[in-house]
Amino acid sequence: MGIHRINCEVFEPSRSTSFMLFSVCFLLTLLYLASAAQAQTTITIGETAVLSMADSGNANLLLTQNAGLSQPATIQSLSFYVTTAGGQLGLGIYDASGPNGGPGRLLAQTNPFTPVAGWNTAGVVTPVALAAGTYWLAYLPSSNNLAFVKGFSSGASNNFYPYTFGFMAATFSMNPSSGPAHWSFYATLTTTGGGDGTVVNGQCGSSNGAAVSSRPTTNLCTAGSASAVTGSGPWQWSCSGSNGGTTAQCSAGLRIFPVQVSGRHLVDQTGAPFMVVGDSPQAIINIPLTGPASMDTYFSDRQAKGFNSLWVNLICDSYTGCPTNGTTYDGIPPFTGMLSGCSGGAPNCYDLTTENPAYFARMDAMVNKAASYGLLLFLDPASTDGCGSTGWMQTLINNGPANVSSYGAFLGNRYKDFPNIVWMSGNDFQCYPNSSDDALAADIVSGMRSAGDTHLQTSELRYNTSSSKDDTGELGSLMTLNGAYTYAPTYDEVLHAYNQAPLPVFMQEANYEFANTCCDFTTPVSQQVLRKQEYWTMLSGATGQLYGNSYTWPFPSGWQSNLDTPGTTYLGYLKNLFTSLQWYNLVPDQNHTVMIAGYGTYASSGTIRSNSYATTALASSASGTLVVAYIPEVRPVTIDMTKLGSNIQGRWYDPTSGTYTTIGRFDNTGTQNFTPPGNNSAGDNDWVLVLQGQAQ
Repeated sequence: MGIHRINCEVFEPSRSTSFMLFSVCFLLTLLYLASAAQAQTTITIGETAVLSMADSGNANLLLTQNAGLSQPATIQSLSFYVTTAGGQLGLGIYDASGPNGGPGRLLAQTNPFTPVAGWNTAGVVTPVALAAGTYWLAYLPSSNNLAFVKGFSSGASNNFYPYTFGFMAATFSMNPSSGPAHWSFYATLTTTGGGDGTVVNGQCGSSNGAAVSSRPTTNLCTAGSASAVTGSGPWQWSCSGSNGGTTAQCSAGLRIFPVQVSGRHLVDQTGAPFMVVGDSPQAIINIPLTGPASMDTYFSDRQAKGFNSLWVNLICDSYTGCPTNGTTYDGIPPFTGMLSGCSGGAPNCYDLTTENPAYFARMDAMVNKAASYGLLLFLDPASTDGCGSTGWMQTLINNGPANVSSYGAFLGNRYKDFPNIVWMSGNDFQCYPNSSDDALAADIVSGMRSAGDTHLQTSELRYNTSSSKDDTGELGSLMTLNGAYTYAPTYDEVLHAYNQAPLPVFMQEANYEFANTCCDFTTPVSQQVLRKQEYWTMLSGATGQLYGNSYTWPFPSGWQSNLDTPGTTYLGYLKNLFTSLQWYNLVPDQNHTVMIAGYGTYASSGTIRSNSYATTALASSASGTLVVAYIPEVRPVTIDMTKLGSNIQGRWYDPTSGTYTTIGRFDNTGTQNFTPPGNNSAGDNDWVLVLQGQAQ
């Protein structure tokens, strides 16, 4: 509220005039104070009456009831009526961004507390400004001994699902149960002001940054007036301030997650093919959530550069670039307890059943923030760290199957409703052939599934070459997405995975930008090496790949100065090429029936630098035929033109500039030789041949 002064000092021309002026000024002061008080009124939403029907027995259920807010206000506290005390209770409030206007994102919550008989009022941890609209008041009891009261009325409804007591889920279940009852339960809020002439700045509501399946209509602004919503996904609107206040620009994205398997590739929620274009910020817990060098900085940059996926280690240690004890950059550990009688300290001796609410609340926020930028997370639940004597693999061994399964169930219960996750177990899982070690990694996945988690599952096994389905043990049997891992020519391992199982395959890890070439560590990775492994991957049947950068996997000092790199530029050109074509229909030319000569020497080992094999793929559909070939050096190649439809258009694509050079038109008869046109714009000699014909 603005501070104003009414000056009631009177210069005295006469006593009667002075008295009249003072009286008027005094009345104006009273009117001002009344209007200011009115602008700061306290309101409630929900059920303030003590209802008459007894209720109990809702332990470890997260329950919500709807409540309408008619004006912008800031939530301060939540109140719940109890008839018989027992256990603990947590209270919170969700927005209405869930399916069919149901509970969606958690906006505010109280700390868990021990209730008493009667009304229990608890302040929210952080007061949050809310726009007018529908909200869902939530409660989470720990004990069936807690008893309370309920009632039934027209328009009231509730949603609920099983949830282990603790801090509330950041995102409510997308498939909850529902009912008509409501409880004696209300929220107390203060209005946002502005009626007294106070400057009010426009502020976006909780729909800002959300991923939604249709045009947002509620929770547009927490302060100010909402404009019309424009666009077709993403959507845009503004929140206009009043009395000279600023205007906020807001937006919401189209919900595309979770991704699903469709034959040999992934698809998003709209049914569109999803090509993984990812980075590998494995140790992102090394940086803060917001600020000048933060997750916000990184996510925003990667979104702008066309990335749609990231590899993140949910728990991390020194093997993957984090503090040895697995804490965040500001010292929050993932677990609060240690195993009795265990020697070795953290992380080896962490008790996996003592998950730290503060740590996982930070991880919740990270996952949600990534989703707001349209980023899918390949999330490693416990990096196996090369199976050394220190690290998370040893932690799994020290905890044993029961604790490991419990940890998996915790993750499944907590993250099953976060849409932008694919679980990726392992990470240099050298010891997966050991059945007991493999079973422990599988226990995490099984624990997740026992809690109803249905996200895709993949694993990164051992270097220098492996695929997820190489694991014929328990973990391998649970994999629903095949991942390839190699520092050798990538086409070999991708084709191995492609032929191994009728699943989509993606490249999890190959050589990183600014690193030394694996297996030839004296030679820095060149940009041509990166391009070779990327184009080889896409023309060997992959649904995408993860890029890596020596600055953006461990986040050393100065990492933010190494975001704009040639590697990200060239990967952007690759994305532009393939997403403009029917990449998802491409079938690798493994038997050289399309490129019948000039393809070079196939190699299953050795360095990428010394290999110049040409990979080719063919696609046929109702809209036409397509051949794409990556040729790493200038030499003639021979194409069987009968594999394409008529009126073939031939073009060269420069992978270092993202531009085409037209070759000409050809008939679909006989064979045709094609020779790349010399050096590309970067001075290298790799090119992409693109041939497109009419449907056959």
